[in-house]
Amino acid sequence: FVFSISNKIKVFVAAAEIEWQMNKEARIARNIFELGMNRFGSDAAFVERYVQFLLTLNDDAAARTLLERSMTTLPS
Repeated sequence: FVFSISNKIKVFVAAAEIEWQMNKEARIARNIFELGMNRFGSDAAFVERYVQFLLTLNDDAAARTLLERSMTTLPS
């Protein structure tokens, strides 16, 4: 099995969203997203999904911090 980068991103996002939607485990979902940031932090689509998740949690401060942090890694 060979996964492309976009498919790997989808797996991380899906795992995090399942933890949140099915188990209401925001901490675990955040940990999955953070692990994904280590691998895909330069991918705008991944960062956008993580920001959307944080906004779903009404964690505006964390979403803002994530955007500020990702500004250094996202391509211009």
